[in-house]
Amino acid sequence: MALTPVQVAQASNYLKGCEDVTVRRRPLLGWADYSGRVNRNANGKDWNWLLDYKQLEATPYTPFSQGNFSDDNFYLPMVVNPVFWSVNSALDATELMMNSGPSQIVDMYNTRSEKLAIAMEVYNAKSLYSDVNASGGSQRMTGLRTFAQKSGTVATTTGDRLAPPDELVTYAGQSIGLGSHGGSWSVPASGEVPMNAALTTNYPDGQCDPSQRYDANSPVLYNQNTSRWADTSAAAAASTWKTNCIMMLSRADTDLKKNTVDSMMPNVHQSGSDRYQAVKDKLRESYRMIMSPHGESQNLGYTDALDFEGAVLTVDHECPAEYTFSLCAASFDMNFYSADQVKEATMVQAQSIGSDSVVTGNIYVAFGPVRDPRGLSFLWTMFAGGQIRWTPKYIVVHGDFVNNG
Repeated sequence: MALTPVQVAQASNYLKGCEDVTVRRRPLLGWADYSGRVNRNANGKDWNWLLDYKQLEATPYTPFSQGNFSDDNFYLPMVVNPVFWSVNSALDATELMMNSGPSQIVDMYNTRSEKLAIAMEVYNAKSLYSDVNASGGSQRMTGLRTFAQKSGTVATTTGDRLAPPDELVTYAGQSIGLGSHGGSWSVPASGEVPMNAALTTNYPDGQCDPSQRYDANSPVLYNQNTSRWADTSAAAAASTWKTNCIMMLSRADTDLKKNTVDSMMPNVHQSGSDRYQAVKDKLRESYRMIMSPHGESQNLGYTDALDFEGAVLTVDHECPAEYTFSLCAASFDMNFYSADQVKEATMVQAQSIGSDSVVTGNIYVAFGPVRDPRGLSFLWTMFAGGQIRWTPKYIVVHGDFVNNG
């Protein structure tokens, strides 16, 4: 600490350009961008696609028999509506004049666009985990919590490893409930404990009927609040994420593949900091495992990414504290309206903003700085529009589905 004469007579020396690190890297967005799953040139008033949800069934052939012919529908019509978000800021002329010269610590004028971009990135990241059916959720892109909804008619207790998704919840106009679109699933073998006793089937174990419709638009909801992950024959009891996380993540890595050959990115297990740390603690305490970084993620700059059975185990501070999400490569695409189209169509000074901390390129459109015609202030606006197309079948949600969901 400086002596009193120095404190009185000597000016402080501020280190210009030094700021707090406010941008957190989002590995899920980064992986999507790296894997080519981000469309920056979307257009139209809404986005439609057909979900291939049904297969034909082959049957034994008998010579001279008459075949049965039918004109089947193999597709479910899906539609999502785009949403838009923005951030605004202003700087009065007096502030601009005062914020200059040798005494300037932070250039409030030339750094304003960067601040707007950070706000947009945070909003975008939080939207990944939103519930579009919750209050205010429809104003964000459809997030992963949309699928974290357990059935209100099929019970989930501490004796169950699985919670059936809510058949009353819809995504893209179609129910996410098991069997909502027809089809059937095999029943448990004698002595086998199903993942949900009230469901009467052994889903997701066993097999779907040949039409493959049973779980066409359904996520997999794993219940952490049970002791049956360790021993399915044990008496039902309550348990925690830390106790069951390794078995649940490993099972998710198995179930997500679903015989698919999609390999645009590895499976990703995404948690908030507390649940991510619980997995690391469990690996150390119970398995004495050396945690290896996920090489490909490290190359992309994500240092908090571990290799878990070939999948990426990572942390996102925007991820809700009560859930962990496991996603397959085929689970989602991100679609954004082209910022260049807006820039070309407007007469106001505009620029396309990207950042190497999140999905990059022409997504965020910035207007400004422009002078407010009503006064002596300068205005900035940044906005974007888009939506996510999910495939719930390739999403696993881990949580306490006895008390939540």
